[in-house]
Amino acid sequence: MTLSGLKPTGAGYAVRSLASDPGILTGVLLVVLLGVLVQKSGGIEATTWYPAAVMALVLAAWTFVTQIRSAPIRRKVLAILGAFAAYLAWCFATIAWSGMKDASWDGSNLGVFYLALLTTAAIVPWRRATVAFLLAILSLIVAVEGFVGVARAVSATDRTHYFDFGRLSAPLGYQNAACAAFLMAIWPLLLAASRREVPAFGRAVALAGACVLPELALLSQSRASIVSGPVTFAVYLILVPRRARTLATAAVPIAALLVTRGRLLEVFPAVAYGHDPAGHLDTARNVLALSAAAGFVAGLAIAALDRGVKSAAFRLWVERIVLALAAVCVLGALVAGAVWFRHPEARLHHAWSSFSALRSGPTSGASYFSNGVSGNRYDIWRVALREFQRAPLQGVGVDNFAGDYLLLRRSQEEPLYPHSVELRVLAQTGAVGAFLVLLFVAAVVLALRHLRRVDETRRAVAGMALTVVAYWLIHGSIDWFWEIPALGGIAFLCLGWAISLTRTEPPPAREKQRHGGLGKAAVAGLAVVAIASMLPPWLAAQETATAIDGWPQDPARAYARLATASHLNPLSSQPDLLAGAIAARVGNWSRMKTSFTAAIARQPDDWYAHLELAIAASHAHAWSAARREAAEARKLDPLEPVVGYVTDQISGRHVVSVTDVDSMFVERILQ
Repeated sequence: MTLSGLKPTGAGYAVRSLASDPGILTGVLLVVLLGVLVQKSGGIEATTWYPAAVMALVLAAWTFVTQIRSAPIRRKVLAILGAFAAYLAWCFATIAWSGMKDASWDGSNLGVFYLALLTTAAIVPWRRATVAFLLAILSLIVAVEGFVGVARAVSATDRTHYFDFGRLSAPLGYQNAACAAFLMAIWPLLLAASRREVPAFGRAVALAGACVLPELALLSQSRASIVSGPVTFAVYLILVPRRARTLATAAVPIAALLVTRGRLLEVFPAVAYGHDPAGHLDTARNVLALSAAAGFVAGLAIAALDRGVKSAAFRLWVERIVLALAAVCVLGALVAGAVWFRHPEARLHHAWSSFSALRSGPTSGASYFSNGVSGNRYDIWRVALREFQRAPLQGVGVDNFAGDYLLLRRSQEEPLYPHSVELRVLAQTGAVGAFLVLLFVAAVVLALRHLRRVDETRRAVAGMALTVVAYWLIHGSIDWFWEIPALGGIAFLCLGWAISLTRTEPPPAREKQRHGGLGKAAVAGLAVVAIASMLPPWLAAQETATAIDGWPQDPARAYARLATASHLNPLSSQPDLLAGAIAARVGNWSRMKTSFTAAIARQPDDWYAHLELAIAASHAHAWSAARREAAEARKLDPLEPVVGYVTDQISGRHVVSVTDVDSMFVERILQ
């Protein structure tokens, strides 16, 4: 059997088979949508992911209505979608008691985007060949974007668009997220490269991409990938049949990584410390290109060997040899680990000390990996748990972490999110939200049990899709991947496809649905409500972005756009904050005071607005008001050094320079 359910008949038949799939157009639209988000810094900006979410909603509603007309949607799928929708309804409810209501609104809308992708992927009876092809294309897009980022960095005058302190951040703009995208993209290509039924050219292209992706991940130097990568590979071996084939194919990118790792690791100190970065980046680009070429040739060779060998006995012996070699490698790794861990108490004590200690600054070593487990995750998670203790039942509100961390932090870091999908659910939506998520997970597990009954190729594609989800979840347990639309979107799309592939029976013939009209009306109504929830913050973000770009040329026009944004999104203080910042830079102190006062009316716990009011009061020589606002800013963010500077200036009755304050902020960002 093949990925299309028929005997292999060449590339031409594969193309015709894909083209004849009724779901191919929907799948292509989903891949293009997520590919654009990957290319646009992961879709972090509201002006990027909101239009993508609206498109996904329209596509989900249309798909749902069309599917109701052709075949009943399985109850297990409806239970999964219902459980996730219930969780999102609770997320929207948290807006009522959250301190940052606009953040809760945005975070809840992002969840609706994920629901739309999950719905479209789960309800359609996808062909396994289509799913495998679409995920392979998406993976190649990620690989090409990563390679292009390295290539452009060679001659770039400003490499911060591609590297952040020596670590590859393109195309997602954040090193750990870029690494996750690369390692999530490996599995579809590894599956395609290892399957006999895939045309030889397709296997070669897939193996070329599979060789480049781990090397790009190494350039990102995400410490979590050292654990999450091998663990996810183990998950892949458990979920996907034909382990010997997988191991034999995976040996090619593993060997390529072992050969090239030295050259790739030289990029970090070169870019971070300015040691001939262009030369080392040029070498890295060439290494990536050579690895892709070697992978392509190896893919052709493997395909030719695979097609040429007809003896089942010989294949069996090859599989046994591959599995034996893999067992030897695993045993060797275990022995090496035991030797390294021969003093477990000392190792654990050192690891805990490093993990719980605060990081004072960026690493100065030859590799970011030399930081070990040190960092500020311990402090971030400590604050998240404090949030849960404060509101154990209902949570503090979706995406309401930034203010609490500034208030309770021990580090100089200023994260917006708790860097853990589990702690996000627990701290921000409380026990109620956690319970609803557990219902969702239970419904997914019950549906996925049917994978044991499907044919091998369908199980292979579904297992590969679940491996992508597994990486996102494992790495996302210690990072803020839920809030990155491209990564979360890929994960939920893959989850939906895996659920769809659990279908054990062919879709029934078209018949009249008893409640089809009611179902279509309900879905259309929910889609309209969801889009209505997304349009105001999206349009407000668009007006705000336009105002930021145009204020130096026309401040009055910028004020007007920010006023429009403020009306569109009455929960957000950002338009007023920006209007106040513009007023400060043009010396309009009365407007500055009015704007920041309006911002505080919407978000009373904003330390920055109080700080700017203190600065405005100093220009009016209203020293009592200035001291009061500065004290409030210090209470809300005790460790902020700029607040200390402004407080000292006001204590001496000195007018605070806006230029000096801006320089302090910029200097800290560039450190």
